[in-house]
Amino acid sequence: MARHLIDFEVVKQCASDQKELEAKFNLNSMVESLESVPPADREKMATRLAVLDGNLTEDEISTRWLVALLADLYAKREVVADPLGEVEKIYADFDYPESVESFVRYMPATGGYDPAAHSHEQNVARLVENWKAFLDSAR
Repeated sequence: MARHLIDFEVVKQCASDQKELEAKFNLNSMVESLESVPPADREKMATRLAVLDGNLTEDEISTRWLVALLADLYAKREVVADPLGEVEKIYADFDYPESVESFVRYMPATGGYDPAAHSHEQNVARLVENWKAFLDSAR
């Protein structure tokens, strides 16, 4: 929510959909109270709801969102006009995480790979392969 990827209505909907957690976390009263949350307290409430899953830290929550967005984009890469351009936007939205650098077009290649020795198609294929490897390791 702080990164403007979702709005407060999504938070309310997700909380409502989690009825099975109601008894364990007293979620019912929390969901009921969402309607009256003042705008200034919404981010705090969203964080409170997010950490119900094993007391996740802010970094762990951010990483989960990063992986979720990149996985969703990877699944749709064939229908998105410029999927690697979208990767670059996500990379920026999440404050340039080092874990994503290997499949960002403008970042220098690592591991002795020389992009100049390969075709454009080979370079793109390598980035997509690195993207898939990132997702595989994140799961």
